[in-house]
Amino acid sequence: MAQPTQYSSWQIRLHWIIAVLVILLLSVLAETIEDGWKLLEKSGVRNYSLGVWLHLGPGILVLALTLWRGVLRLVRGVPALPENEHPLAKKLAHLTHLTLYGLLIVVSVSGLLAWYGASDMAAGLHDLTQALMIFVIVLHTLAALVHHFILKTDVMRRMLRRGAD
Repeated sequence: MAQPTQYSSWQIRLHWIIAVLVILLLSVLAETIEDGWKLLEKSGVRNYSLGVWLHLGPGILVLALTLWRGVLRLVRGVPALPENEHPLAKKLAHLTHLTLYGLLIVVSVSGLLAWYGASDMAAGLHDLTQALMIFVIVLHTLAALVHHFILKTDVMRRMLRRGAD
């Protein structure tokens, strides 16, 4: 299979849907599950209030969409990085993407295990990997901006324009 020259429309859509959901989960929806978690820790009762669902629902959706995006990446492939990119930078980009996919999955699964398994250990893993994910997201975003504004490559533009189907 030949390597594609651009992302597919679905790869681009999934990228931005996941990005928006993650930003919402890390900001506006981060605290919505807190009351439910406190009740679960205190009495062992799971409260399925709107606040809990406002965190669980998007979290489950992030997991499903990340898996879908990963399958698309494996089946379809992704465009190559710029040819003049230093080999070490290419390896770092590849590692960053794999790490981001892994963290999206681990954060989601650990959150589910924390909630449905009432597991403090899973909750701790959820918090730790969430913090690591924020770091990797910042690194990923900065790299895209460096490519666009300093290196003048199309790396960022190809995730912004209409993809191939």
